[in-house]
Amino acid sequence: MRARRRLFGEYGLLGDYKPHPDPNQERLFFGLLKECLETGHVSEELVRDEISKNHVRHDAFEVLDRTPDLEAKAA
Repeated sequence: MRARRRLFGEYGLLGDYKPHPDPNQERLFFGLLKECLETGHVSEELVRDEISKNHVRHDAFEVLDRTPDLEAKAA
């Protein structure tokens, strides 16, 4: 594991992304990320940097493109 981590990074060679067992969780995460990008709380540069570190899935922007906006809920 240490050798793999040194050679390929923390998540190198671990395979493809598996869908979350609860698709609502994925929609919530990407809905919130989309909102943060639109409001400027998170920059595209930050997301790309985290993708390069394998902290965020590499197809994040593709997922964001197909993620609907979150609905505002009345309290």
